[in-house]
Amino acid sequence: MKKGKAACAAALAVLILSGCASRTETVSSRTEAASSKAASSAPVSSAGEDAWMDGTEAVALTGENSDFQLGGLTFSDAETGWIIGTRYASDGTARSRLFATQDGGGSWAPVGADNLPLEAVRFVSRTEGWAVAADAADSASADGTEQVKYRLLHTADGGKIWETQWQGGAVPEAASDLYFSDARNGYALAGSALLRTKDGGKTWTAVKFSVPDFRPVKIFFSGASDGWAAGTDEKKETLFVLHTSNGGKSWENRFQKKYDEGAAGCAGMDFLNEKEGWFLTSDLSTWNSELYHTLDGGASWKSVGALKSVRPTPEGIDFTDSQTGWIPLDVGAGPVAGGIAVTRDGGKSFSVLGDTEQGIPENTRKVTSAKQVLFLSERNGWVIGSDPSRGDFLLYTDDGGQNWQQKYPAPQPTVDLSLVNDTTGFGLGMLGDPNALLRTTDGGKTWRQVFSFAGSYQAEQISFVSAEEGWALASSVNTDQAGGQTILHTSDGGVTWEKPATAAGNPPDFSDADDQPFRMPASAAGWTCRAMAALSGGKKGMILAENADQPGKMELLTTRNGGKTWNAHPFPEESGGAVEFLQDSAPMRFTDDRNGWLLTAHGLLRTEDGGRSWSWLS
Repeated sequence: MKKGKAACAAALAVLILSGCASRTETVSSRTEAASSKAASSAPVSSAGEDAWMDGTEAVALTGENSDFQLGGLTFSDAETGWIIGTRYASDGTARSRLFATQDGGGSWAPVGADNLPLEAVRFVSRTEGWAVAADAADSASADGTEQVKYRLLHTADGGKIWETQWQGGAVPEAASDLYFSDARNGYALAGSALLRTKDGGKTWTAVKFSVPDFRPVKIFFSGASDGWAAGTDEKKETLFVLHTSNGGKSWENRFQKKYDEGAAGCAGMDFLNEKEGWFLTSDLSTWNSELYHTLDGGASWKSVGALKSVRPTPEGIDFTDSQTGWIPLDVGAGPVAGGIAVTRDGGKSFSVLGDTEQGIPENTRKVTSAKQVLFLSERNGWVIGSDPSRGDFLLYTDDGGQNWQQKYPAPQPTVDLSLVNDTTGFGLGMLGDPNALLRTTDGGKTWRQVFSFAGSYQAEQISFVSAEEGWALASSVNTDQAGGQTILHTSDGGVTWEKPATAAGNPPDFSDADDQPFRMPASAAGWTCRAMAALSGGKKGMILAENADQPGKMELLTTRNGGKTWNAHPFPEESGGAVEFLQDSAPMRFTDDRNGWLLTAHGLLRTEDGGRSWSWLS
């Protein structure tokens, strides 16, 4: 997503934004505004003039950014789990791969190839598992609906190698799910078909239902024999909830409700045991969902609560006990607010994590969109969160949802950067908390959270002049002060913040710049500035420009004479839209002629050779 096209300008003073002005983090600019201790600790380039780019050499780009989607989270035990990561190419094609953890989610590593379009996975041990894959069909249906061919896959080595056990014909894409009670007995929902195996997938047979034209959309099994299926008729006019106690040989209709205009649906289903459970309806005509509860195995159901069913969209339910349940709320492409809804009274009422009495959720919620919730116990749970503009992320709680930690991808800044030297720096925001303050001591390879402004302020910019002293420009989320900006100060590396009574240290100027030493050269007509850095007293400068007519096509412009002449260095064509920006000016920070960082919409880029080559930090 790209916003607006502003004129490109930059200033030499620290922390200034004007159009595409870059708040430079260099030795020359920093010593004018920073304290003496910061100036003495900042590094000096040892590369001299040779570090700067001349001529027209191309820029190299290596690694992969964090623009991916997550789904299908599953665990075989408390320590071992898997999640599907999917990347989409510019032509819409997808490539998926598994990521696995063997330390309870502390770290995740890719497993196997990345060429399978995975939809769901389930493991019964650390090595044996199954997956549903959906391959694009050769042609669409007669009415133009896109078709897929579902496959059921099996692995015996934790997901490194998969073999196909079953493949169906071309059908419209629909829901996918898996359940295995042990290594032999399992069920697979692939499109509108429910399949069963009793021999570990060597043979799969279609489950027949008692309701004509029944199309299952959600399944839940508590064992090899006892299970539930929620779905609709072919026209989606009636919602049914069916139950089996003999492994799918026969089904009883335990719930039925007719909806207008083919709007029937089910957003989720969950059971604590054979007697107590819930399911969440979805009425697409009224955008309403009802939560139903049973205490007698579905002999009777009671409507206990209600939610919106669209914008945001509930993506499932997960109850940890009779009172506590969780619902992920997905905003899709936005811009409405979703998040994680929780009930503490059995579903009678729900609240969204991060909501405050001030009623400004976009400034306080750490998660504004969620796609899956999975609790392994009452205290230990996982959430797949989503930022529609930046990508997906995985959060973990070990205290029943009171606090959440980002576990994948590893935390990285998403809003702003401030580098003290080529190893130590601070970043603002991360996918799991847009108001988090992060710190790095290894040049951006790893980041750890040291503070969060969430609940009190919406942080916008940061500036650090040493490893201890820094400032933040923030807006209060209190209704009495909402919209007003203030400057906060820290003297302990961001652990605590306060409003300075006086001009402590030498606070930065967060206002727009009047002095603009660099402008886009006339030869760059038709290009839009995305980032800029000025170094060496204003003599050396760098502009990252994007072709206004070909989004994603980038050039790095460099000067060593204060902008009198410029050299253009193209990014590789295959980079396409890999480097995206959510605002007109992106933070580009250099601590000397060689070491620089560029914050994009999908990750952090690092150069150690003056911009000749950039690599994604992950």
